[in-house]
Amino acid sequence: MTRTVLPFILANKPERVEPGFEHLRSDSAKRAARFWIGKEATPLRKAECIERLNRAWRDPKRVAEVVAALRPEERAVLAVVRRFGGSISGGILRRELVARGIVKDLKREDLGSYHREADPVHDLCERLLLIGGYRDSSSYGYSRGTPSVTLPAQVAAVVEPASSLVWKASAPLEKAPESTRSRALAQMMVDLEQTTRALQAQGGWKVNQGGVLPAAGRNRLGKLLPPQASDPFEPPDRVAFDYSLLCALGVVEFDGVEGWLEPERAERLFHRPHELQASEWIRAWMALRIWQDGIGGVPDRDNRETSTRIDPSAMHKARELLVWALTRIAHSRNDWIDLETFLLDLFAVIGEHGLSLYWHRYTWQPRFATAAGKDKLPGGFERSRAYWMDDGGIWAANALLSTFVHLGVVERGHSGGARSERWSFRLTDVGKAVFGAPEVQIEKTVGSEKCLTIQPSHEILLYLDAADGGAVMMLGRIASRESTTGIVQSFTLTRGSVYGALEGGLTPAEIESFLTARSRTGLPANVAHSLAEWSRKRDALVVRGGVAVGANLPDEQDALRGRAVGTRFVVASARVASKGGKDLGIALESDTPVRNWSVDEHGAVSPGEPMSVIGRARLRRFASLSGGSWRITSESVRAARELGIPGDQVLAWLSAYLSHEVPSVLAIAIKNWGGAHGKAFLGNVVLLQVSEPKAFDALQRSDRLRPFLMGTLAPGCFIVAADMRDQVRKLLGELGFALDPPCKLESGTPSATPTGPTPKPKASLRRKKTARSRFAVIDEEDEQER
Repeated sequence: MTRTVLPFILANKPERVEPGFEHLRSDSAKRAARFWIGKEATPLRKAECIERLNRAWRDPKRVAEVVAALRPEERAVLAVVRRFGGSISGGILRRELVARGIVKDLKREDLGSYHREADPVHDLCERLLLIGGYRDSSSYGYSRGTPSVTLPAQVAAVVEPASSLVWKASAPLEKAPESTRSRALAQMMVDLEQTTRALQAQGGWKVNQGGVLPAAGRNRLGKLLPPQASDPFEPPDRVAFDYSLLCALGVVEFDGVEGWLEPERAERLFHRPHELQASEWIRAWMALRIWQDGIGGVPDRDNRETSTRIDPSAMHKARELLVWALTRIAHSRNDWIDLETFLLDLFAVIGEHGLSLYWHRYTWQPRFATAAGKDKLPGGFERSRAYWMDDGGIWAANALLSTFVHLGVVERGHSGGARSERWSFRLTDVGKAVFGAPEVQIEKTVGSEKCLTIQPSHEILLYLDAADGGAVMMLGRIASRESTTGIVQSFTLTRGSVYGALEGGLTPAEIESFLTARSRTGLPANVAHSLAEWSRKRDALVVRGGVAVGANLPDEQDALRGRAVGTRFVVASARVASKGGKDLGIALESDTPVRNWSVDEHGAVSPGEPMSVIGRARLRRFASLSGGSWRITSESVRAARELGIPGDQVLAWLSAYLSHEVPSVLAIAIKNWGGAHGKAFLGNVVLLQVSEPKAFDALQRSDRLRPFLMGTLAPGCFIVAADMRDQVRKLLGELGFALDPPCKLESGTPSATPTGPTPKPKASLRRKKTARSRFAVIDEEDEQER
């Protein structure tokens, strides 16, 4: 058994912040200096105060002394911020402090009055122990707020994180619900893997603002994915949900015009432990912009007349507050909690303005008793609560009983009939570990479990309760999915699916080894025979010449009268492709690459515009896009090698589009990253240099010196064994040599620019300039060469 320690689900990445002493006003600098230095700072000027503050700030011992001298409630505030990774939003911080009794919550009747309340966050910000904006605590009404703050690294180093909170508000159900519904984590992994596989088959796709899939792209992806069984609690627009999750997880990237898949990131994601994947799903869910709970896929823009989505900032705040409540539930007893009771308690804790979304078109519209007749209630707390239950409460219900159940971290319960139905929920074991981390952990079995049953009919049954990410990923590569629901899902091993796996880099031995190792009943003899036969037939390739390949064609593919290859490609003769392209109004790309790219020694690639289809596809194979710039790195070349693209092929593709030669250093690096493993020595040696040729020749033939030498480096230079340095020094002294002259080496920089014709590049760096574009003619000679 082993335990996986998960990070706190609401922990933010630590930020390195500086107090910005130079921007302080004179009075603020004076107050901060008196706190950090003492009364002796009173007569100092602003510049002197800032200089002394900087000195104290850089002294770890002084920082520890300052933190130790704080009041208990102030140290408690720092501990809360430390628990959240050193950075926390104002909304969560306020509720954490209220729940811990550090500050008092504002009552409704106090919101309309002016008064200054004791606020340790304000004092810590003034003293520069916390960095962040601040709203005056004497402000009016709802403008009183706690700022989002960051804990400087110097202070965080001497502060221990606060302990977890327990949810004490909602009482558990007296008896278990009549029916329950949960979903295995592996089922979500299968869904994401199938979506990843479908996206990979598309190569690249057009995107709208914010990376949103256009309607045509969603429809195409929906056809490639198996349909889901009808379920009123199924998250709306599953295609958009899976796609947006993959975007937030970094598996899908886009540049504002086109999107693509990062296969190596998907590989790393699916091979992580179950609970770690679930934790990353929840963190990604909190950041989603193009999919919203109970609504579905939304555009990354608003309509002035008719709203098309909930404001993303309000949605992020609501998700953060709901997860915060679930982290407290995870540290309580894992009992069934009535949904409506929980929402009422949540409203009491966060208030009507903590989770306010103003949306009324949710897929699931539960009828809460406390929301009935809200228009007839008198103004006050009950009326505000009733309206909230019909707004923010409905969103929270959709997130809990639909999204979180789908992700496998919440179990849904139901009791009663149509008129008296009650909904309830509780965290699954993985959900409790995800929301209760790092204190709450679960045990799991180490090793590969038997999760498959292979039938002689080539059907493979996947048992989701025993499957892991590696099994799901491998099975998705070698078999096609048939069923989409239930704890046992079926896949079929076909010749086409095995061909696809072999083309993707798998070997027949790897496929057979996986099926044998993970099968509960072994590998049937006829299935093993089919695998061997399909592998042999796959090696019998047919080389065709004078053909064109059409990619990303519209639905009117019949105009080409070609043969469909996969889901996005059509193979036709060059003449038919030329005529069909004109009929479809598609500009034909030249079969000769345009040499308008450039690359430097650091691997930064500047492709010319517009990029060809094949050029962009090739570039994605061996380079990565970051911040709008393409770069060839060791990771990107190794990822290409994993796909069967060696370093020489990368250089050939790159050279075909460059307007200049590949820099020599980069060419060597690409070969090394691609598996050439160039070798070089970098270490300490003892050098003996003798400038006079006759003296060097005499010493080289000397029997007295030979035992101390390891060899010659260059004319006039010996390499001496390191442990023989003193003996050589003594011998040279006996022979009358002076050891004072400095070492004289020639510079590695060329003294003059060479003249004459430019030497031709080596054959290994050259390749015949052929490229397949949207319509690319492939001649027989080139195809046989490949």
